[in-house]
Amino acid sequence: MRSIDALLRDIAMTDLRDGYVAPNKARARELGALIAAKAAAELCDLTEEDCAGKTGPHIVNQSAAAREAFAANLQHRIANVIKTLRERRANRIDVAFHNTVCLGNEWGDQVLLAIRYTR
Repeated sequence: MRSIDALLRDIAMTDLRDGYVAPNKARARELGALIAAKAAAELCDLTEEDCAGKTGPHIVNQSAAAREAFAANLQHRIANVIKTLRERRANRIDVAFHNTVCLGNEWGDQVLLAIRYTR
């Protein structure tokens, strides 16, 4: 399994749309698996348990999708997410990781990293 840093750098080089980083679904699953492993949690689909995505515990981060600063911006945030998941004793997590274009951000200059979890 490769490191989170290596994955983020790879995404910044290859997963682009209109000059901005736009992680694909396979990359989102890979990042979710890496976060789950470091947080000692199981990667799951929690959609049925939390249909709205807002009723249970969750962590939401948005980061600039500029290619040059993408990996550096997210590394620190992901480290904080992992620390928080450990502190809160999350046992299962569900990760959303994608460019927010067409979700109220018409420029595509933001990437969402959201994690919902159970304890």
